[in-house]
Parts: sequence; C-alpha cells; structure tokens
Amino acid sequence: RNADAAYWVLPAADGWVRTVLGSQRQWEGFVKVLGDPEALAGEEWLQPGFRLQNSDVVRIVAQDRLTDRTRAQLFDESLEAGTTLGVIHRPSEYVEHPQTAARGFFDAVELPDGRRGPLPRAPWRLGEAHAPLRRAGEAEDDRPDWSTPSPWRPAAPAPDAPEPALLLDGVRVVEFGVAAVVPELCWILSELGADVIKIESEAHPDPLRQSGMGHINRGFAFNAECRGRRSVAIDLTTDEGRALALELCAGADVVAENHRGGVLDDLGLGPDVVSERNPGVVYVASQGYGRGGPYGQMQAWGPLNSGFAGVHHLWNHPDAPYPCGSSLNHPDHIAGKLVAVAVLAALDRSRRTGRGTLIDMAQ
Repeated sequence: RNADAAYWVLPAADGWVRTVLGSQRQWEGFVKVLGDPEALAGEEWLQPGFRLQNSDVVRIVAQDRLTDRTRAQLFDESLEAGTTLGVIHRPSEYVEHPQTAARGFFDAVELPDGRRGPLPRAPWRLGEAHAPLRRAGEAEDDRPDWSTPSPWRPAAPAPDAPEPALLLDGVRVVEFGVAAVVPELCWILSELGADVIKIESEAHPDPLRQSGMGHINRGFAFNAECRGRRSVAIDLTTDEGRALALELCAGADVVAENHRGGVLDDLGLGPDVVSERNPGVVYVASQGYGRGGPYGQMQAWGPLNSGFAGVHHLWNHPDAPYPCGSSLNHPDHIAGKLVAVAVLAALDRSRRTGRGTLIDMAQ
C-alpha cells in the first residue's frame, strides 16, 4: 500500500489525515501535534531511515494521540506547528471545500442530459482569471469526424539547411524550486534549450538532496530532476542576497517557484515585485493548495494533495484498512509537465505583446 512506509495515513476523529515529513523541522512539528510523546523523544527519531524502519510505532502512538481531534483541527494545529499534515477528503468534500471554492477550480455547466454540475477548469490560472467553461463535452452524435487525414504536411527541410535551434535557445529561467513541481518544470525547459539558474540555500537545501544519505551532491533523485542547469547558493535572509536574486529575476524571461505560500512574497521576490522590475516576465507560482484561500499558507507534498482532492478514496481497495490511493506519482510529478505547457503559451504571449503573465497552479 502507498502509505505503509514514510507517507503515513493516520486516523482522526472524523476520518483520516496524511503526513509527508520532508525535514527535521516538519518531524518536530508533527511530534508537537502528537503532544510530545515520550515514545518518540529519542534522538534516533530524527533520522528518516530510523522512522521508516519503525513506522509501526508511529501508527500506535498516532492512534492514541490524534483521534481526539477532527481533521480540520489537526490541519490547523499542524499549520501552526510548521509540519505538513493533509486532510483526506471524499470527492464530494473536495468539490465543496472552501479552498476549492476560493480557487474557483470548478464551473457549474450544463451537462448533456440537461442537468447542471461541476466541471474542472484548466489546472492553472493565467493572470487574474480562468477562461470560463461554456459547456460539457460534445454528445456522441455532435463530435467532429477525425477519421479524414489532414491535408497539412510540414515542408521537408532543404539538404543544406542549418541544424535548427532548440525551441527555447536564448530564454533565461531563474528557479526557486524544491522537490518536484518546479524542478521538473525547469528540467523540461532546460531540455528545450533554456538557460536555467537554480537558486539554492546551503542552510535549507532542497529536500531531494537527502537522497544522497549524507552526501549532499550525490542525491540520485535531486541529480535526476535538477539536471541541465546552473546553480548558485544565495542567502536570501540578507539584504545583499535578496538584491542579487532580484537582479537575476530582472534579467529573466521566466521565474518559477514552489515554496510555501507567502515565502517569496515576504522576501520581496514575489510576482508583484519581480514584474515591476521586469514587466515581460513569466512568473510561475505553484503552491500545494494554490495561492490564497484558507489553505494557501500550508506547505504540501504530492500525496497530501491527492488526498485533499479525494483521489485516495477513488483509487482505494475496498478491503484496505485506510484510504491510501495508489503509488502513482500524482499529482506533483504530473503538475510540472502540465505547467510547462502554460509557460510555453505565456512566453509566446510575452514575445508578441511584451506583457508578462502570472501562472498560478495548485498541485
């Protein structure tokens, strides 16, 4: 099951919650939510490998310590404690949730049978608003005929034509990315020819560097997802560091970040500040639950987002002891590929009009 190791599904008074703990700070916050039990007090529990091998102890403690509070109460306490705990919803709860409503993710449209129901919009928001959905998909007898081959064919290149340039040759990307979504976006952009500069922190390195088991430059997951770019460590807690980062953003075509909601804004590197210096910039912000709304400040990981969206219940086995979904890399490893499409569209718009775009996509 996709929860028996490090991504625990745990009971609450009114359902289930899930944890994904990517740092020592998040583990310590989780222990605080549990009430600082003595069973988890030893220094050995600070090691991810030890927790992985002793997850049964965590489950026993959680069964005793979490079921006195609802999912919403545990979420609020986790947000305050700085740990990453997510609520597992049923699909109907997700559709009706205040965060989903604040994001405007669903449109009420007329269905082919005449009823009205919620249909999701595109996964990203371009600028301030979504394009509205006008209707559901075509009825069976209203679909176009795709069986006729298109008469269009690309022209064959001349024998002496030069090697074509990569699509994004000359495009510069500044990345404030961690873990999956934005690093994978920038990996795609780099393979299309973009010059990607990744801004990192020595004090708080990308969690994927932990896959090096103590060797920060040997993390196999990090080196796979963050290939094809240059990297610089900048201390963004200093005025000089923030000024250097802003100068890089001022000369970029794309700036992309997926830190916890509000982090880049508080550092003076959010979309409003960057676009004031660089009006044509394409700025990608991908927070776990999206920018704004009651969950906008909560850090999240992919398994927490799929639980929030009701996917764990949809993909669960009927005899499973808890709803855990599947081991499919969803949604964060898919989100990076989806937002790459939006970036290409926004770059085209910027080249034609000189106007930048804020791409806001929840995971």
